[in-house]
Amino acid sequence: MAKETKRPYDARRRRERAEEERGATRRRVVEAARHLFLTRGYVATTVADIASEAGVALQSVYKAGQSKADLLHLVADIAVAKPRPSIPRRQPTSPPRTSDGTRPSAA
Repeated sequence: MAKETKRPYDARRRRERAEEERGATRRRVVEAARHLFLTRGYVATTVADIASEAGVALQSVYKAGQSKADLLHLVADIAVAKPRPSIPRRQPTSPPRTSDGTRPSAA
């Protein structure tokens, strides 16, 4: 039987992983808040509803935002910061031409 070698404890990697997990949890909470605010409305949504929708503990919601109002601000900030697809500019149109190729006069 081969002897397993343990990797040395890497505090830096542990901190990075914990930070990644916190970020993922925060994104889930904010996305759940966005979904519920849009479907139920702000007033009808409770912090417990957000926690349930995100699949996290209630305390995790309060770590993502200090209050339901903070979550609303986070949702709004993200919505405003998202890049929008560019809309092509409409080319100015010239007045229509008659069958002989001239433009009708404005009478």
